[in-house]
Amino acid sequence: MSDDGNMFKTLREHPGPVRSLCWSPDGKFLCSTGDKQKVLLWNMGTYSLIRRLSGHYNNVLSCAFSPDGAMLATASCDTRVIIWDTSSGEQLRILNHMNPTPGVIYMSGENNSVVRGVTFSPNGCHVASVCSDGFLRFWNLMSEEDEPESMGSALAGDSMLNCSFSPLGGAVSVGHTSGSVVFFLAPPMVPSLLHLSRMSVRRSLGDVTARDDLLLPQTLKPYLQYKQW
Repeated sequence: MSDDGNMFKTLREHPGPVRSLCWSPDGKFLCSTGDKQKVLLWNMGTYSLIRRLSGHYNNVLSCAFSPDGAMLATASCDTRVIIWDTSSGEQLRILNHMNPTPGVIYMSGENNSVVRGVTFSPNGCHVASVCSDGFLRFWNLMSEEDEPESMGSALAGDSMLNCSFSPLGGAVSVGHTSGSVVFFLAPPMVPSLLHLSRMSVRRSLGDVTARDDLLLPQTLKPYLQYKQW
């Protein structure tokens, strides 16, 4: 912007429309999602592509980093939200919006359970998602069960398009096709001291499990990598 708004850099990798963008909290990474199952992670220090995340079967419409930047959530037309490890690209959780989970042929085509938006709560304990089936879902990540903790419904005759947690996490705002923004109360959650410590470590030091200068107990590494909740 200091150069009169002249274009500085263009990131070219998507073969079609870029549907969503989000920055990591520390500004080091940018995620871009789009058609043909594309989820791309960019290093914003070098403006280079560092990872392609493969796992969706349809267009990817939304993305969101966790508050500590350790996780990335992506929402797709394939009826699912996938939560990824930002450092390794590994899939940590899959949140299915249909039960039972449909087959790949169904997920890769047109369907009635397109997940249009996803957002993390400020404390990292919940993910909220909106779907073309008319429901807002709250997912409790502290639970081992990948089932929605609670749900809210769209206005009559309306459709949900996107969602965002409030800064304190008490509410989620949802945009509708009618032009309305509706606010839903979010499920209350008091994070454990252990989880808050994990977030603090990941926010300030990144993926400490890959560092040789820190002597960490082997039993602690899966927890810091969000492989244990």
